[in-house]
Amino acid sequence: MKNIKAVIFLALLLFFSCKEDESMLISLKDNVPGLCLDNDPRLTDPNFTGTICCFQRNSTLNINTPIVYKYLTNLSNPMVKWEIISGDIKFLSGNDKSIVTIQLGNNFQSGEIKVSGVSSDGLSCDEFIIIEEN
Repeated sequence: MKNIKAVIFLALLLFFSCKEDESMLISLKDNVPGLCLDNDPRLTDPNFTGTICCFQRNSTLNINTPIVYKYLTNLSNPMVKWEIISGDIKFLSGNDKSIVTIQLGNNFQSGEIKVSGVSSDGLSCDEFIIIEEN
């Protein structure tokens, strides 16, 4: 009887320790890769008449690890605002700067962030970052 209790205890211990480790191995993706390049000529071309904005991710997507996004635009001196629309996401820094650092919480499954830029002459450009399980 003591052997059965010991086996059950060990099995439960292994089950719960593996389950916790698996939550950190969630494969995530976002709509950022390949979307925006620092050297996009429209970002600096004075003859381009439209507005352009986009973002880059400067780190990997992981739960409980800082993730850095950079907002790029051709708007002159924009006021930038990041907003969490949904998901277990928190700002670590920069939610009113062109570079923001976020962190995905333990309960993260999917989420959306909005970034807005507004220039002093009233032009605006908004983008959305969607993060989800792969």
